[in-house]
Amino acid sequence: MWIWVVALVLIPLVVIALRRLSGRRPINDIVTDSSEDGLKKLAFRWTTPRQPYLRYYPELQKKMYPAFGPLEVKGSVPDVWNTVKFVVSSESKNIWNVTSVDDTEKSLEFVATTKLLRFKDDVRVVVSPSSTAGYARIDARSKSRVGRGDLGANYKRLTYLFERIRSASQ
Repeated sequence: MWIWVVALVLIPLVVIALRRLSGRRPINDIVTDSSEDGLKKLAFRWTTPRQPYLRYYPELQKKMYPAFGPLEVKGSVPDVWNTVKFVVSSESKNIWNVTSVDDTEKSLEFVATTKLLRFKDDVRVVVSPSSTAGYARIDARSKSRVGRGDLGANYKRLTYLFERIRSASQ
């Protein structure tokens, strides 16, 4: 029991020290499209003014994850949408809990729980037509509910999700 108390005290202190040494600003909200329209499309149903997408996030995200962006998948929007639903539902018992599926909007939301400290992170995925003929575009957002930084957990989650969708689409 005491080891958990020590861990809960030491982990935040170590994270704060590492951030200060690196000179990085914390980020806990990763999106594939940080434009105004992209943020509207990827807005969570639960988001409140207390949890805004901070104005320095796009620049920081580009610096930290320069190659990250929407996933383009060969296929029609309905086919890719079915693939996304299949991938998310096949992982749902182990990794995340689906909270909303909208077949009209081609969007879904789920809650991911971190392994160690059991923090809840919200994820939204939207499938839409791509500007490239014969492809669909997948946009996603992953945001931590607690804290200002996530040590890369949201980026890793979306990268993992995109890898699973890419492999299921082939």
